[in-house]
Amino acid sequence: APRFLIRVWDQMTDKGGDRRREVTITNKLGKAAWEVPDGLWRKVGLLRRIRLRRTVEIHILPVLQKLEGLYLRDSLGAKPRLVGKSLKEIETDDVAIEAGLYLLDLAMTEGLIAIEAVSSKGKKKAVTSETVPVGCCAYTVQDAKAHYLDLGAKLILTKAGWDLGKRKDQLDDVEVDVVDSLAKMRTLVQFDLLSVRELHKGLKGKTNPVFGGDADYLTVLAKCEPNQFLRGLRHALGDNFGRILKWSLEFARAVSERLGHSAKIMALGTSLLEIEDAEIIRAFGTWRMEEEKPKAGEPANPKRKKYTTFISTVKKAMGSDFNKLLTAAPELVEAVGKWNLEQIELMQVYLPYLSGEVLEILTPLAFKEKVGLLDGFYEILGRDFVSEAMITEEGVQVVRDCVQNLEEMKGRGSMPKDIKVTLAGGLFDVHLKPFL
Repeated sequence: APRFLIRVWDQMTDKGGDRRREVTITNKLGKAAWEVPDGLWRKVGLLRRIRLRRTVEIHILPVLQKLEGLYLRDSLGAKPRLVGKSLKEIETDDVAIEAGLYLLDLAMTEGLIAIEAVSSKGKKKAVTSETVPVGCCAYTVQDAKAHYLDLGAKLILTKAGWDLGKRKDQLDDVEVDVVDSLAKMRTLVQFDLLSVRELHKGLKGKTNPVFGGDADYLTVLAKCEPNQFLRGLRHALGDNFGRILKWSLEFARAVSERLGHSAKIMALGTSLLEIEDAEIIRAFGTWRMEEEKPKAGEPANPKRKKYTTFISTVKKAMGSDFNKLLTAAPELVEAVGKWNLEQIELMQVYLPYLSGEVLEILTPLAFKEKVGLLDGFYEILGRDFVSEAMITEEGVQVVRDCVQNLEEMKGRGSMPKDIKVTLAGGLFDVHLKPFL
């Protein structure tokens, strides 16, 4: 059977010289007790770990420390994690373990640490796979990394106060298999256990896509309140809960920050899945919500408060037309939240066609004056103007000119009672001319 060795190339000196030190570990080399190449080193787990630690401590760690020192020399202000520490100290610091694993990958990629297999005839052959057993401990490079990744993960969980005994139940499908996993694990432990439970239920146990995703996205979810947000989201979306994984970071942040209460989330329901613009989410977040007062003779229950949202009220009043708001201008959505139901009904037909710019131009007019102007456009210039041309540069100018004219008339005390009739009479034709 082939024997294995580790060769450590030290090509780095403080003065940039080319002095080289070679350390070779084989089945025939080494006088220390931990290096005796008998069968026990390959079979007994404790002895294998001892062999692994001694190999790391004596041959691997010094190279990583020197590599870190050279790196930090060019990165002023960075705090050393390995330099000046013993292996025992490093093994109690998850950040140091992460730094060591990162530097190990770098050292192996650059050939500063090379692993070779030696056949029974003494021929050397480079080992390119991390799944080949190395040395008398019979660990592969992959096994060694996995050992320290697991140790780092346990340190992170313990520091955050998690019960390691329940780790398998709570994080059974969370893979810690690469160096970046430790950074994600630090984000993961920010989660309330109730949040993990809600995600687990909502995703039917398949949480790995969440915890294996973007660290910034994880941070957003971690800040979400489990009961008022995640549980509401789970009930609102039902079997479509998994679609939150397709949300962009900005969209997820908007939902968590502006719809942070289950009442608003439940009111929007699956309509959330039809919205693509994060600004529309922020606009809906401004809509009012009121706590319901208990009915006469009914005792108040502070733990079971009920809320009435304007979202649900408008959704019921508008019916299928509510979907027009899901793709409307964010400024319009925010404005609708300040209207009453009568005003919404008057403006309902125009909701899909009002841009933020047009809405801002209409601001000086009273509500019924706005509706009268839009009715006049529809009557005189036709549906195509209202639904398409009104938001173009030329169409916006028409709206601006008409509003300015109306403001001047209001200033003179001659504001028409029916703007629609005024437009039909041709008084504003000078402004409408491009579309007549």
